[in-house]
Amino acid sequence: MSQEYSRAGLEWLPRTETPSTIKDQFAGSLEALPEANPALQLALFDPEIADAFSAEWDGVARRLRSEELSCAKELRMALPDWRSPSGGLGARFINLATKASKRFEHSTLLMINRLLVAQLALRLPQSIPGRNVPSEVLALYPLAARQLVTYLQEASDQQYHYPHDSFVKDLRFASGLSVPGGAQDVDLRSTIGYRASARMLMRIPSGRNILRVLRYGQLAPWFRIHTDSRYLHDFNEPGWDACYHRIAALLKTHPEVLGMVGTSWFYDPQLESVSPRLGYLRLRPVERGATVVRNRTSSFDIESATATSESRRRLYEAGKFVPVSHTILWPREELLAWAHSAAPKAL
Repeated sequence: MSQEYSRAGLEWLPRTETPSTIKDQFAGSLEALPEANPALQLALFDPEIADAFSAEWDGVARRLRSEELSCAKELRMALPDWRSPSGGLGARFINLATKASKRFEHSTLLMINRLLVAQLALRLPQSIPGRNVPSEVLALYPLAARQLVTYLQEASDQQYHYPHDSFVKDLRFASGLSVPGGAQDVDLRSTIGYRASARMLMRIPSGRNILRVLRYGQLAPWFRIHTDSRYLHDFNEPGWDACYHRIAALLKTHPEVLGMVGTSWFYDPQLESVSPRLGYLRLRPVERGATVVRNRTSSFDIESATATSESRRRLYEAGKFVPVSHTILWPREELLAWAHSAAPKAL
């Protein structure tokens, strides 16, 4: 180990934590974690995955210079508190990430980001206890962690930097800003915008909601769901229903959260005729009390809607189908009522 690595590579860990001690801490039981609860006795990582994260962190750190290691530390420190109602990565992180992309060579930037994500992932067993994550969601961490470390080990993503999708999703998961939900990733905090807030305030004009608008400028906070196109094994009707049940469990442990929000082209009512097999994506929430807000069409929506379907692509090219993004808002009481009726014994 070089003197520079010894000096700079470990300075942003607690003094008692070297790569080997981190590995040992995260490979075993969770009994020593602060604020542990019975649900957290579910192991987030098995020893093999803990070893893999530790090896990834150690291998990348040895290849970086002091200033590059310092950049990774600054990026980690710039991440927002998970309880921030905005739910984004925050202006400070975005500013530092933008500067880093201009400051370092592309290959170096990718290594800095891999180091950052591996370091954050190794800390998950310490950060997750304070997130009030129910056992239904904790049970997904072993698979999610294995997928993440495998992706880092392959190191083939040349766009693994801000604001590209895979990096942002991995960063949010590793930092505990998002949690796995199966069919969807779930941001623990998000806002819905002014127009959607006005719509919901007219629907539920309670004094508490008015106070939220006065405090945050809009109705907040919400859980926001995202599709990770790398992992679609649960992207089917039973998988989505299971995801909604997990979100219901999260709502129970987060009573301050107003419900679930998602924005996508697949909430477009046109899909009921264009791709009937996907109709459940909009119909399940809408039939159980969700509100839908129409947005604009974007190049991202068009690309996403036509990428995996030849029939949608042909309809778009013929001018018979233009994907339109919609936002779906499923208030907590309505979502919990559906979850209870669908699985009364479990919920």
